[in-house]
Amino acid sequence: MSSKPIYIYALVDPNIPTKKYIGKTNRKLTIRYDEHVRRKDKTFTKRDNWIRKLVRNNFLPVLIILEIFYDD
Repeated sequence: MSSKPIYIYALVDPNIPTKKYIGKTNRKLTIRYDEHVRRKDKTFTKRDNWIRKLVRNNFLPVLIILEIFYDD
């Protein structure tokens, strides 16, 4: 039986190559990325405010996989 991969990832500012957020998920990265970028709730974390500002300026964060491991 194979286990699902667990991803450690970074969201990077496309304008200045700086890691702004480090996350972990066991779901598909495309789904998790879309959740970050298309949030409709009114959260005001630094991460959410940063992503909203990028989107307003027609940019998107870059997702980089830092590590993949399997939870046995």
